[in-house]
Amino acid sequence: MSSLPSRNRSIAWLLVVLFWLSLIALSSTGWAGHWADAAFETLIGKPFHLRSLEPENRSLIHFIAEKNVHLFLYTILGALLYSIFGAMGHRTSLVLGVGSAIGICSELLQMLFPKRDPSLRDVLINITGIALGVGLSKAIASTVKHKPLNSS
Repeated sequence: MSSLPSRNRSIAWLLVVLFWLSLIALSSTGWAGHWADAAFETLIGKPFHLRSLEPENRSLIHFIAEKNVHLFLYTILGALLYSIFGAMGHRTSLVLGVGSAIGICSELLQMLFPKRDPSLRDVLINITGIALGVGLSKAIASTVKHKPLNSS
């Protein structure tokens, strides 16, 4: 996106963030919960014969997979917000605040869907993902900033 003029680049980043927010909102619905369970069974359950495990062990693996999806979604969101807020003052605080608000709202949205269970634990996982996204963005920016031009 760096070859685009500045205004177009900003619009492109905004569209990417809006798309990602749509994914997060969709992930809060009952339909997404059903789809995620089916995907887990297809991608992990059957190939690794998880049905042969004790129910509590199978549930633990499912739980870990589900929470990693939260972490992934919000790590990417943190990085996207960090990019879109550009050179704004207090960018890290702003990203953490906005990202946390989005994480809380996505959990509250789950209250509208039967079979979904909003939880404080998930809010904390969402915020952790936002912080990871910010940290990764800063690390990448620092690496790119200090990279010599003539590196081979």
